[in-house]
Amino acid sequence: MNILDLLAEDGITPKRVASTRGGGYASACPLCGGDERFRAWPEQGDGGRWWCRGCDRGGDLIQYLREVGGLDFPEAARLVGKELDRCPISGTPRSVGKLRHPPWTPRESEPRPSAWSDKAALAAGWFHDQLVGPAGADIRAYLARRGLSDSIIRRGLEASTGGG
Repeated sequence: MNILDLLAEDGITPKRVASTRGGGYASACPLCGGDERFRAWPEQGDGGRWWCRGCDRGGDLIQYLREVGGLDFPEAARLVGKELDRCPISGTPRSVGKLRHPPWTPRESEPRPSAWSDKAALAAGWFHDQLVGPAGADIRAYLARRGLSDSIIRRGLEASTGGG
């Protein structure tokens, strides 16, 4: 089934207006009735795509059945032969496609080398010293205007660096 089949079922016979990339077809729009404003490309996507220059609506086969035929998403998907992937909790359709992808699972992470942790702790200590030392006065003043007092900054940094 493609978009031309659906148009034929609705009594519309579009004429071919382009031959590149599978061809383009024009007809009156089944939605707004605009003469020669409706375009269909049967070779684009899975079954074709459509768009009306008059009412600025368009999409794939499922969207055509929803807009023109008044079907809901699951009905339109079934009619074009799509298998719905459903949410295991709500049971509602999640996506459409003939291929189901396995659920994403994170890969196992490797433990950080101690050298990395040592360097990260060294960097955190240096940043702490810069912020609480004389060089960090301007930044602490800015942070104070944003609601962070010196005692909060020192307490937070000391807790994150292990007492720094």
